[in-house]
Amino acid sequence: MWHFKIPDKVKIHMLIVMHGRLNTVSRLRQRGVNVVDCCVFCKHDDEDYHHLFLNCDPAFYIWTK
Repeated sequence: MWHFKIPDKVKIHMLIVMHGRLNTVSRLRQRGVNVVDCCVFCKHDDEDYHHLFLNCDPAFYIWTK
């Protein structure tokens, strides 16, 4: 991954996601943070990795832009 010609901030983001460290709503709740139980983009489903990167249409639009 480090040899690809992409911005460092993208590489770091990918590393955080790959290691399961992205602060999604479900992860924040597991850590005891009081947050709203729905996705911040679509306001429908619980925000976890699977939803955020595969099922959420507004987030998918942002990622593919």
